[in-house]
Amino acid sequence: MSRIEVSDDTVSYRANSLHELQTIFRKYRSVEGVGGWLFRGQADHSWPLVPKVGRSEYDSRGGSDWAMFSIWRDKATAYERLPNNELECLAIAQHHGLATRLLDWSNNPLVAAYFACKELPKMDASIYLFFPRNVIEEERFNYKDVNEVVQYIPRGLAARIVRQSGRFTYHPNPREPVEFGEIGEPFIGQRLKKITVPCSAKEEIIDELNLYNINEEGVFC
Repeated sequence: MSRIEVSDDTVSYRANSLHELQTIFRKYRSVEGVGGWLFRGQADHSWPLVPKVGRSEYDSRGGSDWAMFSIWRDKATAYERLPNNELECLAIAQHHGLATRLLDWSNNPLVAAYFACKELPKMDASIYLFFPRNVIEEERFNYKDVNEVVQYIPRGLAARIVRQSGRFTYHPNPREPVEFGEIGEPFIGQRLKKITVPCSAKEEIIDELNLYNINEEGVFC
């Protein structure tokens, strides 16, 4: 099998404006027939790249996350008709605030820039770019069989997911952050990039994103 180069060896950038961000984003476009990069903005550059259930504030809630999901699913069926597969139900549960092993991403880098810059004006932000090696299918999903971070491309389960060009990654070990490193065969290149955005640039970036309708109304309504 021939190998496909999808990335260079650069893993970190710094951007002080939307123009600088766009210059970086242009380097990491979708690869036809292979897949593409996912983008995630975090308002505090020190936050680990883990799903909600893997964060320290959820350690003391007791019970496993899958047990909590099972309880949520049993109760939710009284209020709405749920999909037949676990992965879509997990996405809906996350949409309603349950801590799960899914981590939100977008395939629109400007949406990631918005989430990086819209809060915590005194903290530097991060925008992560991630190239997952595999995509998981809802019908074949069994959490016991997943042993690496994989991409999940949801259907239009909620308007907000559609507006945010939403994607997910599923994390079998939710307390382990996504790490820098090679994507792995059949791909060549680094799988994770981090762009640091200084707090001094946040307000101007938000103002410029508004020109593209990347704002509260465009992303959430």
